Amino acid sequence: MHLTRSVEILTKVNEELKNDINNLKVSSLGNFEHSKIETEQVLETIEEYFEKKEKEPCLVGINIPEKSKDDESATADRLLSENIVVAAGFKTEFIKEVCHHGRKGIGRPRVLKIRLEDKHMAMSVLRNKDVRSIVPPGSFLRKDLTKRELLLDKQLRKECYTRNQSLNLKKYVVRNLQIVELRQPRQWIAPTSNFLIPTYSHQSAAA
Repeated sequence: MHLTRSVEILTKVNEELKNDINNLKVSSLGNFEHSKIETEQVLETIEEYFEKKEKEPCLVGINIPEKSKDDESATADRLLSENIVVAAGFKTEFIKEVCHHGRKGIGRPRVLKIRLEDKHMAMSVLRNKDVRSIVPPGSFLRKDLTKRELLLDKQLRKECYTRNQSLNLKKYVVRNLQIVELRQPRQWIAPTSNFLIPTYSHQSAAA
């Protein structure tokens, strides 16, 4: 009788011990996963911080026509960049780099990247009204965006496209990752097959 009772007690204690061990494992695993997620978020934030710092002094030209030959295109890009900088009141020596990103194809022109002295100069160029007359029709300049900002920019431009299409009027545009209403709306022209809603790949994100 006593032996049977002892076995029952030992069996119960053993089961409780197993449950405690399993609960501890689950709890530890949960804490580990939570810690892992937090670490990944911190690393992503750090990565985006340095990505943003790298892109701050840069301007990006969208839909700027390219020449058929690379050397001619390089000369034209440099001349355009110099005209843009001069129009904003800066010296051409502040241009540190001018290059295209992506693989050259038949469709939309590649992204043009213009690296300047610092971020303040880049923002001054973008705010300057005289610069807009230098950029070819159908093209525009914007700041260099991170991958996350590129996704947001794409969504905003889709929204602008939808609004303008419904109004049959170019009333909304995207500026500095915000939808802006134009004071003087213009005639809305439906984009051609080679000029649809601007999209940017991660390759463009590296611009």
